[in-house]
Amino acid sequence: MIAVTHAPWAHAETRWQLDARAGGAWNVPLPTVVRQEAHPDVRLTARWRTRAFEYPLYYGWRVTRWRDTAGWALDLVHHKLHLEDPPPEIQRLSISHGYNLVTLQRLAERRGWRYGGGLGAVVSHPESEVRGRAFDEHGGLFGAGYYVSGPTVGALLGHSRAIHGRLDAIGELRLTVSYASAPIAGGAVRVPNLAVHGTVGLGWFVRR
Repeated sequence: MIAVTHAPWAHAETRWQLDARAGGAWNVPLPTVVRQEAHPDVRLTARWRTRAFEYPLYYGWRVTRWRDTAGWALDLVHHKLHLEDPPPEIQRLSISHGYNLVTLQRLAERRGWRYGGGLGAVVSHPESEVRGRAFDEHGGLFGAGYYVSGPTVGALLGHSRAIHGRLDAIGELRLTVSYASAPIAGGAVRVPNLAVHGTVGLGWFVRR
């Protein structure tokens, strides 16, 4: 009993933090395949734009349970992809109501520097018209057009600074590697994504 009482973790302080971020991302051009029934595959090196400040906006939020200088977090990045210069077969292709990256993260912080990584899933909301066939955006989860589409993994480095009471300013860089298979009318599009994200925001401690 004495050993438990004096163990280092017995006195660790638990804190909850909520943060919200805005920013943008740069996407590495990668091979993409569009498959549609009764037609040959369309293969291209896709150049995706995030268009972070066009509606719907790029954003992120996170809930973190800190225990001293380490924490577990549930994180969402509302990432967006718009295909630039599509071939003639594709009239429109975007995943702009979210190439959402939902991850469970392990974080650590030292002298204001924050680092860690996470693993999770891509939840996509595709919008497309391929060979004149528009995709119905009312399917998927809850009939809202969302689909669990594949895995994602990421690493981050950031810095936080107390600005007033329980409020912190947060800046962050993140590298994400993701894969999604999203539906189109009569088929699917395979969308791997390698992206570098930069965000700034605010974090609020439920109690500091």
